[in-house]
Amino acid sequence: MFLFNNNIANIVRDGVKRVGRNRVSVEFASPQDANAFLINSILTKNSYVATIPSFNITRMGVVTGVPHDMSDEEAMNYLSVPSGCGEILKVRRIKRKNYRDGVLEWTPTETCVITFDGQVLPKRIYCFYTSLPVEQYIFPTIQCRKCCRFGHVEAICRSKPRCSKCGHDHPGDGCNIAEADAFCVLCAGNHFANSKACPELGRQKVIKTIMAEKSLSYAEVFLQWNVRSVWHKKHDLIFLLNEYKPLACSIAETWLTASLSFRMPLYNILRCDRSDGYGGSALLVNNRVPLSPLPLPSLDGDVNVVGGTVEGITVLSVYISHPHRDILATIRGVLSSIHGPLLVMGDFNCHHFRWGSNRCDSFGEGLVEILDDLNLCILNNGCPTRRSLPGQQKSCVDLTFCSECTAAIQARKEAEMQYNEAMNDDNLLHYRQVYAQSKRLLHKKKRRAESPGQDGTMHMRTFVFPFFGLESSGRDV
Repeated sequence: MFLFNNNIANIVRDGVKRVGRNRVSVEFASPQDANAFLINSILTKNSYVATIPSFNITRMGVVTGVPHDMSDEEAMNYLSVPSGCGEILKVRRIKRKNYRDGVLEWTPTETCVITFDGQVLPKRIYCFYTSLPVEQYIFPTIQCRKCCRFGHVEAICRSKPRCSKCGHDHPGDGCNIAEADAFCVLCAGNHFANSKACPELGRQKVIKTIMAEKSLSYAEVFLQWNVRSVWHKKHDLIFLLNEYKPLACSIAETWLTASLSFRMPLYNILRCDRSDGYGGSALLVNNRVPLSPLPLPSLDGDVNVVGGTVEGITVLSVYISHPHRDILATIRGVLSSIHGPLLVMGDFNCHHFRWGSNRCDSFGEGLVEILDDLNLCILNNGCPTRRSLPGQQKSCVDLTFCSECTAAIQARKEAEMQYNEAMNDDNLLHYRQVYAQSKRLLHKKKRRAESPGQDGTMHMRTFVFPFFGLESSGRDV
């Protein structure tokens, strides 16, 4: 309303969205329009502040070899960059913590963190005619001592205390439990929550690595939904696409036939339809990113797979109506034929403890063998992917997994939201955020087998690939 009433022009369609408490993101048609908005006097009159996120306009690098007796201001004057690279905006020297005679001292080193203007990180810079290589700066991983979560410190934590040793709702300083009896609130493992062996710590480090290498924010999204007739849920799908603006959206059970035309504004659609008008899968890709359809072999009618390459990642949308072991070889062949970053989203209608089911079936066991053999990482976090009726067992049949060179990154917090206003009450929304391209997803990933808890449920914490997952309840067709 504020933008409309003040005639702020050249805002792209669906370019305004809420991104946090008291914060709104506004996307303009051109950089010139965005820069003009920053200096618009109407902002000051209404006590608003507008900024461009730093990850869009700067890069940070680490340089070793800067004389330690040189101040940060002097370093900015004496350091120079190659042609074609942005100027140096800031120099921050890294200091080493030392204790001398019981007194804490900070000793300057020859390593500096340098902020460069623009999105180009130079391979080297120059200091007194000497070439100094530049490495990517990766933000440190911080963990709160109060709630054990990552991304903030105790001084600004607004959460209730959680014990880092036993997982109960009390501060961890006074807990005397032995590490052999410890319970990690982050991964349900048998260690303290602040242990360096915790998989969550490794995953958080991957987050920082990807943010640095790809200059990403917590803003790139994938959407996954078992829609059960995309025609009848078209308005709900439009709402979700407008709300979250995903790079790609995986749809299972589209219930379309080849003769039916289905379009979605601002999205390119790849489809795999079933002749009887049930089942089917689709992949919707935002038309602002290049899409290369992936040629796939003709598969059994029980397996609907469609795929394409999005931002360097091969994305597959899968629906399997009646899983049986005879099609496992087909699935193995498709997955093993794909090289490079891979993300698979879909409804597999199979069960295994690995992704949070309370039982295993033969197809689920066979699929786990394939994922382990191909070094693919299951990213479900053990939560149900379908809202069950009272008395029914929880259902975890919608899976997401990726190659080890694809990010398993979560947003600042992992959120599970119920989407009951625009949808039916039988829908469950798993809300996570996504990035692209990771290095290694910690250890060798022969994933640990968790034991059932006293309530019979599985206490599991798998790697979560940030995405949106949504499925309607009901039987599979």
